[in-house]
Formats: sequence, structure tokens, C-alpha cells
Amino acid sequence: MVFAFWAGAGMEVPGTGRRYAGNRDDAVMTMTIREAGPDDIEAIISVGQRTWPATYGFAGPEYIATGLQTWWSTEAIRRSLENTTVLVAEQDGAVTGTGNIDLRGETPIIWKLYVVPEAQGTGVGSALISELLSYAGGRPVRLEFTAGNTPAAAFYAARGFVEIRREAGERPGWPETVWVERRFAE
Repeated sequence: MVFAFWAGAGMEVPGTGRRYAGNRDDAVMTMTIREAGPDDIEAIISVGQRTWPATYGFAGPEYIATGLQTWWSTEAIRRSLENTTVLVAEQDGAVTGTGNIDLRGETPIIWKLYVVPEAQGTGVGSALISELLSYAGGRPVRLEFTAGNTPAAAFYAARGFVEIRREAGERPGWPETVWVERRFAE
């Protein structure tokens, strides 16, 4: 799926490190959301490596290192590609976000939804979650996020997700896991 959005003069072009500097005040930029494949593994890992330190600094370096090793290794991404539907967002040929949805259970679960810091707020996350939700076929969808990640809490609440439970952190001193669910109108 291809999305178009406006970029103002001086705005960074997500994923490129460049700023738009046209003669006009704004320009149309495009983003493609597509299913990921084995050739995307390194780009997906890069999204994790770029987002986790910025997102989870409040949880500490051990939390970040463990998460990157556990969920963003080549083997972990390969398993994700085999067992879930993994999407990537591309802008100007660069992967700027990724998300996945696990459709194997009664209730689909979104396990990942990450956008590189320089592309946050540009619509990449909204486009990814919209596309992920379309795979659920109208069923309720659950996901988890780390307590203390205020931007994630606001993002999901704005899209109709409501908290259903919390789980203790995996290790002493680690933040809780917040589970949320979105139900669709019947």
C-alpha cells in the first residue's frame, strides 16, 4: 500500500538524514507499506537498534541490551517472518518502520510496532498500525507496551486500544508490561 503525505520545507526526509529544501513550502512524499521478506532482515534489525535506545532509555541499559538481543537478532526476526505477518514502511528506499501481527491464536497480537526516531510523527506508525489491523478481519486485537512509554500509551489510546491488564517486569526493577486491546464495532 502506498501513502502520500506532505513534508514542509526544512522537514527531515525520514530515514535519509536529509532535509527537504525545495522552492515550495511543502512537497508530497510517499511511503510504501509492504510485507517483509528475508531480504529485509538487516533493515528490520536496524529499526530496532535505532528505536530501542531512544524509546526505552527510562528502563535502563540492561533492559535495552536484553531486548535488542532477544527480539532484534537475526534469528528472532527470521522466526517472526516465519510465524507472523511482518510489514515494513519504506520512504525513499529506506525502511523507516516495522510492525508484525500474529494471527495464529483466537485473538491476533501485534508484537512489534516501531518507527525510527526521525520518522516518528510523520504518519509512519499510523499507516503501519492501520495496515496491521486490516489483517485481523474485524477480530479484537491485542498488543503490549512497556509501562513508562508515555508516547506509546497515547498513540494506542488514540486508536481505540484500552488497557486490559498489567504484568510485572520480567526482572526486578524492570517496568511492567501493559496489555491493551482494540475491539471493532459489530
